[in-house]
Parts: sequence; structure tokens; C-alpha cells
Amino acid sequence: MNDLTTKFSDDDFVIQTQKQISKDFAKFGYGFADGFEEVPWTKNAIELAIQEILTEIVKHGESKLLPLIYTIDIAEHRFLKMTQENDFILRLSEEILKREALKVHIRRSF
Repeated sequence: MNDLTTKFSDDDFVIQTQKQISKDFAKFGYGFADGFEEVPWTKNAIELAIQEILTEIVKHGESKLLPLIYTIDIAEHRFLKMTQENDFILRLSEEILKREALKVHIRRSF
């Protein structure tokens, strides 16, 4: 899936992606705003919501973050590269959204 922006013009795709994100974060006790699973948000708004939760998770250390990264299935080399960047939370939120959207795309394709 090369162009996430194109996929985000499909409201059903966006809602399915938001549900996937919510499901994976909920496994670790983190939730999103009311209506997150019912109303399509913009790509930017979703990333900001993810960033807010990631900021909280990071405060508790990698023992809280790593299981989430494993569940979402972000490649280790990509994650390790992001940890070296000044805008780590921003990059990680983008990567999480891409990965979760890819899961939805694959599920819809097969």
C-alpha cells in the first residue's frame, strides 16, 4: 500500500483502521476519545491522538512500549532507527498508522 492518503478518502476504510488501532491499544489499557470507532477522523487527527497516547506510554518506559510495538508488528529495524530521531513520537505515530492501515488493506483484499 503505497499511498495511504488515497485510502483515507474512503470513510469505511478510515473507520476500520481506527477500530484496528483502538483494538491494539486497548490490549494495553489505552483508549481513544468517544466516537473514535464510529466517526472517520482525518489522518492528521488520528496521528495526533496516537502521539498523545504514545507520550504517556513512553513516560512509563520501554517495558510498556515494546509490547505495543510487537502487537502492532512494526519491524524491529524500523523501530530502532526511529528511536534515534529527535521526532521519535511523531515518526512512531506515523508508522503505527501505516501499519494498522496496511492490516485493514490486507484484510479487505483477501
